[in-house]
Amino acid sequence: MMKNIMTTVKGRQVSIPNEWEQLSPAAYEALIADLQLFATGALSPARVKINYVCRHLGISLKRIKNEDALANIVWLAEQVTFPFL
Repeated sequence: MMKNIMTTVKGRQVSIPNEWEQLSPAAYEALIADLQLFATGALSPARVKINYVCRHLGISLKRIKNEDALANIVWLAEQVTFPFL
């Protein structure tokens, strides 16, 4: 059973993996790097999840200026559960 988070971005359906087994090697490596930063106190759990969602969607967090768009990213990130189980 795949545990994906489904959303619509710019009119197209997008599926965000929500389990380790669904990650590509590159997504796995990037998430592990963020988890290492979390372990040192450099990133919060929320920021790890936000980075994960932004990478998957191909969005640069620095370029998001719209509060609603940022709120949507944060909401999606809150749906990501697998890295901290």
